[in-house]
Amino acid sequence: MKDIKLIIFDLDGTLFRTETVDIKAINDALAKNGYVAKSDDEILNLIGLTLKDVCKVLINRVDEDSIKQFSRDIIEFEEPYIREYGELYDGVLRDRKS
Repeated sequence: MKDIKLIIFDLDGTLFRTETVDIKAINDALAKNGYVAKSDDEILNLIGLTLKDVCKVLINRVDEDSIKQFSRDIIEFEEPYIREYGELYDGVLRDRKS
């Protein structure tokens, strides 16, 4: 059997500054769904929770359909924002080609 080497990185909050994307994506998803924007601190206090729990707190709903839709909206906003606003922590090596 061939030796397989695997490296796993925990980028989110370890190498990648999660807040550079999450604050904007969450507030855009809140606006899309008719909710009031949250302060940076309110959102930062939720980092570390599961996305499902973040959604429950932000929209104060527990029904699965609302949670799933809100989660999808956050992810939809996050994807383009990663390239546009995403930042690595200082000292993280970057690919010089990008």
